[in-house]
Amino acid sequence: MSKFTLTNLLRDHSIYFVLILTAVLSTACVTPLSVMRHSSVTLPNSTADSILNQFSSIVSAADSGADFACAVDFNALPLVENAQPAHFLRSGNVGTYAAAGNITSNAVFDTVMATPGYVKVVNSITWCGGFGANIIGCAGVDSTSMAVVRWTSAGEGSLWAHEYGHTVGLRHRANSSAIMNATLNGNQDEVDATECQAFVSRAINNPFNDSGIDTGAGAAGSAMTPSSSEVSKLPREIDFPTSHDFEPFDDMDVVDFVSETYIHGTPAHLAVKFESPENAKLLAEMLADPRELEHWGNIVFTLGVIGGTDSVPHIIDWIGRMSSTKMDWNTVRQVSAGMMGLGYLGNRTGDTQALAYLAHAADPRESRDPEQADMQTVVAQSAAVGIAMLGTEKAFAVLEDLERNPTKPGSQSNPMPYDELFELHQEVQDFGIHNSLVN
Repeated sequence: MSKFTLTNLLRDHSIYFVLILTAVLSTACVTPLSVMRHSSVTLPNSTADSILNQFSSIVSAADSGADFACAVDFNALPLVENAQPAHFLRSGNVGTYAAAGNITSNAVFDTVMATPGYVKVVNSITWCGGFGANIIGCAGVDSTSMAVVRWTSAGEGSLWAHEYGHTVGLRHRANSSAIMNATLNGNQDEVDATECQAFVSRAINNPFNDSGIDTGAGAAGSAMTPSSSEVSKLPREIDFPTSHDFEPFDDMDVVDFVSETYIHGTPAHLAVKFESPENAKLLAEMLADPRELEHWGNIVFTLGVIGGTDSVPHIIDWIGRMSSTKMDWNTVRQVSAGMMGLGYLGNRTGDTQALAYLAHAADPRESRDPEQADMQTVVAQSAAVGIAMLGTEKAFAVLEDLERNPTKPGSQSNPMPYDELFELHQEVQDFGIHNSLVN
């Protein structure tokens, strides 16, 4: 290790311990969180600190009469004295975790959550209690670890706060300005007293439990998270949040709907409300409009939910354009949504072109660029989800062929989740496509 590297390492650790010591001595209400990233994700300490500062600010500041200044407003209670603003602080340096960088199945989610660390920063998420499109954050309710993608558009601090809220037992709240609202638009900054009590429940100097970190609170997730060797022994009882409690405003139209950012994925059960030939035509036009690039993931999936046979070529052409050049992870997440949207549309219309395209897409192009190869694998896995969504015997046969062919996509660290795909296919047959995806 070079002298320069050693000096920087000691400096980072010194800054961290000074901050912790200052927090304890000042009776600040601090929750230290260990932050881990996949090795392919860029997240320096300074960026993690900036996100956590945003997180802290939106939780602790009261911006309206309905907002609770967490946890200072607890001083109004007779048994609480000197409650301080809630603050969330990086515990140690941002590290890397040893598991897949893309959460593509139940099994992968469990494995990633079982690695040390509270916050896991990943490249993409297509499973969170079920398969879904455009997911940017996932955590079990009342858990000790959470997954988020890098979300630089707006509200990354709000995204981390929202998922942390789930880990301390909070569910969604319909208020559009609430941190625990199911959408993310940069304006979610409101907590109530009950939510504040949950947010500080794992803090040092918690005003309701001054033993704080010694009770398993803020420490770093790792001490409270099972090892990867133990994960297979755990019962499958994780409770995941849903978007069923998202309440669209009265005059919401399809453009408003696809312009939202849905933290846990585009809700198909709401998208169906906009089904009409006129709306399908409008969405197809929006897919061709570069000004709508930020919303293309929602647009293409929603088109799959509400479109007709004439929408199939629009989705296929859009996927082709998006994947024909070098991709980034935002593009991968959008193309994955397109694959699922195509599966949804093929299920509804019986269009055979959808299955043919998805079967071809489930066999990714080779790439000499390791990152592009990883991206192609994720897209191929989403295409396989699209095949399962078709729910037909022909689709089942294609999945069986993919499973038998060892040259098809999947790696040792993130294999194609065939057991879960066959299960999804059966659920679609038994309960219908509307009831088989995460909502």
